[in-house]
Order: sequence, then structure tokens, then C-alpha cells
Amino acid sequence: MKKLIVIFTYIVVALLLSACAGAFQRPGPSVNYGNPPQGYEEAIKVHFKQVLKDPESANYRFGKPVKAYTNEGMVYGGKVSWVGYLVDVQVNAKNSFGGYVGFKPYMLLFDGNNIVKYIEGSDHVLVHRME
Repeated sequence: MKKLIVIFTYIVVALLLSACAGAFQRPGPSVNYGNPPQGYEEAIKVHFKQVLKDPESANYRFGKPVKAYTNEGMVYGGKVSWVGYLVDVQVNAKNSFGGYVGFKPYMLLFDGNNIVKYIEGSDHVLVHRME
């Protein structure tokens, strides 16, 4: 009997998760992403000067701007919350001990030429690329 309850619970959870997977909304076909950011590499360097312990030591690997959008969480209905351009960048800089930490990935979200958000890591669940 206990095994049956566990199996039933797994089935219910699987059904609920599969129902949630399609609930995130996508931007409509006429949505305006704006223009790709100009001078984004310099804007990113200026941004990281405020974040890094030793910004002068930083080395960068820049990706190209791509159209992207974000969603609110499922609790809030999965609605589209931002559209614009995303730039992937990897940053390697010295830490407090003077050693390089290795390249770390970031995603920077742009509205026009302005950075509206940066996210550590390269695979955030609510950021979708339109490649």
C-alpha cells in the first residue's frame, strides 16, 4: 500500500510539472526589441568597475548582442517581464589575494544602450534567447 501511494505521488507531481512547462508566455510577433546596444563592450567594462575587487586586472571575452526576453516566475503567471538584448560575457579578474579566479560567465540585459540587469552564470531559467 505504501508503494502505491509513493507511485501515485510521483505521477501527480510529474503531471503538475508538465502542465507548468508550457505556462511561460512568449513575446508576440510584433514586439519591439529596440536596436542592438552600441558600445556595449565599454558599458560592460564600466559596469564591472563597480563590481570587481580589482577592476584594472580584468580580462573580458564578449559575446554578440542577441534578442532575448525574460519571464516573471510561475507564481506570478509566467508573463513576459522584459524584452531587449542580452550580451554574454566572461570575466577573469584578480581576487582579494591577488590571484586570478578564472573566467566566470555573466549575462547582461540591455534596454537600448543601458544595462538593466546582470546575472551571474550563463543559463538562467527565466532568460530566453531568440536566436
